[in-house]
Amino acid sequence: MFIVMDTGKRGMVVAVFVGLATVGLAAVLTERIARHSYQAGSLGLPNHARLMRLTQAWFLGLFVAAPIIAVIALGAGTLAATTTLTAAAALGIFLATYGGFWLIVLVLLGKVAPLGDWIMLAPVQGVIVAFSALLIWRWFDLPAQRERMGALQQILLADARHEDTQSDDAAQAPGTDSAVPDPIDTFVASEMERIQSWRTTPSMLALGIGYSVGSKWKHVGWGIVIAIVALFVWHLVHRAQPPALAYWMATGLCCYALVGRLQGVLQAWMSSAVEQSLLRLAPRCPDARSIKKAVVLTTFLVQRGSIAFWAAITALATLLSWIQTSEALLGGTAVFATSLAFSGSAWAVLSHRRIREWRFSTIALVLTVAAGAGTLALGRPLSDQWVFGLVWMVAPPVFALTWYWIAPLRLPLDVDPRALKAAQ
Repeated sequence: MFIVMDTGKRGMVVAVFVGLATVGLAAVLTERIARHSYQAGSLGLPNHARLMRLTQAWFLGLFVAAPIIAVIALGAGTLAATTTLTAAAALGIFLATYGGFWLIVLVLLGKVAPLGDWIMLAPVQGVIVAFSALLIWRWFDLPAQRERMGALQQILLADARHEDTQSDDAAQAPGTDSAVPDPIDTFVASEMERIQSWRTTPSMLALGIGYSVGSKWKHVGWGIVIAIVALFVWHLVHRAQPPALAYWMATGLCCYALVGRLQGVLQAWMSSAVEQSLLRLAPRCPDARSIKKAVVLTTFLVQRGSIAFWAAITALATLLSWIQTSEALLGGTAVFATSLAFSGSAWAVLSHRRIREWRFSTIALVLTVAAGAGTLALGRPLSDQWVFGLVWMVAPPVFALTWYWIAPLRLPLDVDPRALKAAQ
């Protein structure tokens, strides 16, 4: 592109491609600085925050300041070059800090307002540079902030306020105020009440391994309200049926949440070998069949909130004629295929004797389910193509479940260090 572009546009071509690299590098650097600074605070390492700030300064010099000078030398405008590179660094920091969900807001705004024309205005570029500089300035406080959080964990563990200064007689005397309840005892009591249900084994495993099988229904409800409001606003703006893009964004968000919950459970199992070893030594450890049943049930329990989110917005949007029935069926196919693919991949991974970084079986399973979903979506209902796609979409997860049910229980899991690092 540098060769074929006109001389006057080469500078912005370099700026755009360097900006794409800067976004990814800024996101990775932010995540690693936050993680390592937290560990440094827990260990009490000296001068770690200063070294991290020096690293941040070198990053800005190499991937923001130096490219700006090079791009300006190639003929690009000073303000345009500064806007592109500083916004790229700020975007990477923002994605690592707040997540990629907010990119959907930019896409929605781009459908409503001419963002491309606005970005070309000099005042708008000045505002972007100012906000980017503010975010980068606050980014330099990240190492010290994470170190304080890491040090706070040690302070909480060493807190001596749990010691009772009253004598037993004074504490048990009638009419006297009882001591403040220990927060640890309160937490354990609440957790014990929570797991006393028909899902006792999955909940106890989740509590011991380090994940949750519950759904935050308040957050799910707010997500449904926000999605419906977004569809309604889009409907008012277009004065007609909203394009399928808006509904597909909500469906994509649901699929993203499904993958996140299932991968979170799998990552917790992969990184808890010590807890699993202690579980095998526990006197009331469930038998292998009960643990497998609990794991299978967990893969369904963690998906309830996301599926409820999709079902609610689909039902309301269909009743209000904002989307067509065919679009709702396509959305259901996407959600169903995502659930099957990543549930099956989790069962397949847990069936391996040793979990490695690259697993051909899980890759093949996900691709096969995706191909079956595509064939199902393109075929007419109950046609040969439709049935063929349904079989290809359902058969691999069923095979993975059968394999997991028949194979010996892998407890604790034997995880390759590279696979654990990749999962984290």
